[in-house]
Amino acid sequence: MSYYYKEEEIIKNELEYNFPNLSCDSQDEKYNDKLGVIDFETFGNKINVFYTTVLMVEKGKIKVLYIEENKSSHNLVRRVVDSIF
Repeated sequence: MSYYYKEEEIIKNELEYNFPNLSCDSQDEKYNDKLGVIDFETFGNKINVFYTTVLMVEKGKIKVLYIEENKSSHNLVRRVVDSIF
């Protein structure tokens, strides 16, 4: 991981990564439509806070949830988990 400083403040950081290729047996190459996607958006300076999330748990059905007024990010995460089940 690389950190870039300007006047004793971190202005940028970079993380190098390398994922090895995954091998797959031919019998494992079945289409699986039972997958879901969750994307959390955050903001903050030193502590990031979730403010919205987009999730798709069924094909073509997208749900967007926002943080509620006077509620915490933890509340948003709990609502996301509850909406999945």
